[in-house]
Amino acid sequence: MHPKPIFSKDLVSNLEKVIAISSASRCVLICDENTKKYCWPIIKKIKVQHFITFIAGENIKNWDHIDKIISSLLEINADRKTLIIALGGGTILDLAGFAASIYKRGIKYINIPTTLLAMVDAAIGGKTAINFMHNKNVVGSFYPPIGVYSDAIFLKTLPETEIISAKGEIIKHSIIAGQFINLEDLNIDNKSIYQWAMIKYSIVKNDPLENNNRLMLNAGHSIGHALESHFLAIGKPILHGLCVAAGLWMESYISKEYFKKSFAFELIEKIIPAYFPKLMLSNLTIVDIETFLYQDKKNSNNEINIIVFSGAHQFVLKPISIDMIANAIAAYQKC
Repeated sequence: MHPKPIFSKDLVSNLEKVIAISSASRCVLICDENTKKYCWPIIKKIKVQHFITFIAGENIKNWDHIDKIISSLLEINADRKTLIIALGGGTILDLAGFAASIYKRGIKYINIPTTLLAMVDAAIGGKTAINFMHNKNVVGSFYPPIGVYSDAIFLKTLPETEIISAKGEIIKHSIIAGQFINLEDLNIDNKSIYQWAMIKYSIVKNDPLENNNRLMLNAGHSIGHALESHFLAIGKPILHGLCVAAGLWMESYISKEYFKKSFAFELIEKIIPAYFPKLMLSNLTIVDIETFLYQDKKNSNNEINIIVFSGAHQFVLKPISIDMIANAIAAYQKC
């Protein structure tokens, strides 16, 4: 059961209520150095007995840091009624949620997303994961939190690059929903964020294990994740939302070539270059990302499957050749 995200200025009161309802024996807060410094003071009135703090960045999404969480939980004799509170962006939420899903066969956790990207996407839907051998999210579980609570106040200290990154997922959600959002007029407040988050929530609540319509949320992610994994592997990480935006451009281009109709490309080819920094891919070859493309979770029968636009706001999963992806990358470089 996926909890509906709650955005409220009365954040502490909401957290106190859900902690009480959970009958937690103790609370363990998992965060990174930035969220502990800037976000924890906002909710410090809630009772937390233990902290597990990491450095900030995607590089912590691995087994070593899962090991640290599990070891820390064992050191404090955490029982099955221990409640994990994940305070951070998508990386922290993925890491903490996965640890919660496997510790003593599963303990409860709460997501408190502190980035715009996490608020509209990562915190919702119960996907937890870590990266392995630089492959994005290939080890994980479907394990929903008991609550998702946040407040736009967290975004006051967020760098502008993180806001731009989040817009990659926001524009994807708006295209899926058929509710085009003018990125110039975005109001970063609780009411607006809630509306964007509800696009994803309305889909995942009816397809919790991604067997049907939830697959459409992967638009832009096959190529986007491959690019993200490549740049992470070479030590030049690029923000997730920027890779998704580039992937959305390329996958809509592939859709146009596949169906010989431009269901979404005319819109996307204007939006993406106008609002997102272009990824510098001049030195990238298809060989650089081929392994990552073949490791994508949507694949089957050793074929690369991507979400293609099959109509206005309609999507379908189709096998795509490596040559079509190479052509899309080349086209993106010229846009």
